[in-house]
Amino acid sequence: MHYPICENWDENVCEIKLDKGAKPEKQGNFFRVQGSVKNVHADNCNLPHIRLDVSFFDKKGKPLDVGVLGEEEENVNLRGNVVHVSDRAISPNETTFFKFEGIWNDMIEKVEVKTHPKEERLLLLAPSVPAGLELTPINSWQDRISFEGKSAVIQRGDIVLDAGPAQGVIRVFSAMIAMVTNCPYHHAMVYDCGWNVVHATWPKVERNSLENLYLNQPDAVLTWVRPKYKNGKAVTEADAKKALAFASKQIGCDYDIIANAGFLFRADGLPGMPLEIEKLFQERNWLADHSKWHCSELAGGAWWLGAGLELVEDMRQKDFLSPADIYTSFYHDIVCSFVIKDGKAKLYTK
Repeated sequence: MHYPICENWDENVCEIKLDKGAKPEKQGNFFRVQGSVKNVHADNCNLPHIRLDVSFFDKKGKPLDVGVLGEEEENVNLRGNVVHVSDRAISPNETTFFKFEGIWNDMIEKVEVKTHPKEERLLLLAPSVPAGLELTPINSWQDRISFEGKSAVIQRGDIVLDAGPAQGVIRVFSAMIAMVTNCPYHHAMVYDCGWNVVHATWPKVERNSLENLYLNQPDAVLTWVRPKYKNGKAVTEADAKKALAFASKQIGCDYDIIANAGFLFRADGLPGMPLEIEKLFQERNWLADHSKWHCSELAGGAWWLGAGLELVEDMRQKDFLSPADIYTSFYHDIVCSFVIKDGKAKLYTK
């Protein structure tokens, strides 16, 4: 029988039973709480993705902070006091089972488990650029960025370097890259028109908007650099189209985590690495593998493999290309930088 999804629910819509009663079961340095949840919602509907509120108490009935159950260490086994139980909808009168564990603390005397009530929908605000920042199309491959009386022409194929705070899981990679290369720039993207970029990020190469990624953040540092030929010749629209076409073909390819780890283990990476490990990572040509990419590898590869332009002295001998390599390259010119600091923005131009 098909049941509708419950529109609302509170802490009383489930019948909860604990296998060991109110006292968590101690297992060495850990505790375990397990039991069952039965959907008894009065509206005879499916409960989606059941979550439980978990509260711990000491002998005096005083609530304990779940986040510090491991004495002075954070209880990494629990996230707040909410436990996810089911990855599917639970039908009326259906029972599902749960188990969660954490680091034991001798103060734990009692546990209470209730259904996590439905949360109010969040109002998601559309990303917004700083007031006064304008992007005006000039032609099919160039835009004009303007802010507070200053402007610069940015174009398809420009490489956008990021030195601002990284978001999400990519923070780990960004911190690692900045530390080893001693350069503030830790991410590189290939610019397309209308704020759009193609870049290698976790988990795959994607096309996204700088509005979504950076311009709605309180802090950001974005620098546009324009590749040029070794003889100083400027790139053309046809060159930029080739580079961007190559980058776009890589959309959906996996992010190259192993190549990123290579930053740590090369000869110029972390000190004290065994010579065999340094040699393994130093001598591998990451640019030869087109099945997965890290950020600067994709930016450099787009121009080298797409348009035949080298961002370093000899791309054939370059075993690894970092954002620092691009930033310090002789074969580009800086176009502009847009910086947001504590919500205040400034455009730097030549």
